[in-house]
Parts: sequence; C-alpha cells; structure tokens
Amino acid sequence: MVLVGDTDLSDQLLDDDAYTMIIAQESYLYGRAALACDAIAGKYARHMRKRVGQLWRFAGQQYEHYRDLAQYYRLESARRGRGAPWAGGQSIIDINARRNDTDKPDSYFTLGMMDSRFATPLRNEELDNGS
Repeated sequence: MVLVGDTDLSDQLLDDDAYTMIIAQESYLYGRAALACDAIAGKYARHMRKRVGQLWRFAGQQYEHYRDLAQYYRLESARRGRGAPWAGGQSIIDINARRNDTDKPDSYFTLGMMDSRFATPLRNEELDNGS
C-alpha cells in the first residue's frame, strides 16, 4: 500500500492476507491506511521487548512513526469525509433500494441547471441576429 510506504515486494511490511482483511474491514482509503499503520506499529511493538544492539531502538522509532501515521490518516479520514461518488447500481434491486432510501442527502445537481445561453457557445444564427 503506497500510503504506508509498503511498496517493496521483496521486503513487505504486511502480507497480502493482512491487506485483504484491512480492505474487508474498511471501505475508505484513509481508514485503510490507518488500519495498516496500526498493524505495522503492532509488528514493531512486538520487537521492542527484545534488545539486540540497535534493534530495540530501531523498532521503537518505527513503532512511533507508524502510530503517528495512523493517527494522521484517521484525522484525514475525518477531515475528508467518507462520501464516495456513485455511478449506478449493479442490479435493478440495488438501484431501486437507493432511490427509496429516505436517509440519503439530496443531490447537488438538478436537471436543467446548466441550461443557459451563457453556458454554451452561441450558434452562427444567434451571432447574425445580435442576440
């Protein structure tokens, strides 16, 4: 996952099963990043109990980094909201269920909202008439 810096396939911070679980639990990108950071911080927290030279110090720094990053992504998730565009249903039942949902917000778009002669270029005959 790019947001947490886990892009090196030869040295993955989390395995595919962990990411599959995260995707199943959270539908929003920044929420997923926060869960991934929590999991990575937990991985480093386990190593903080062992002291082998500089390994303890490195694990502590990594733990704090991913803990702070998880908090940042939680705040971003709250700031940006959880809304997502919807372009249609996969079935008639899904479309009808969404149409009948009384809890959904009103649309910001209305039919005809762009109907204006100023919103489209004038045709040649309009230019000739001086309109």
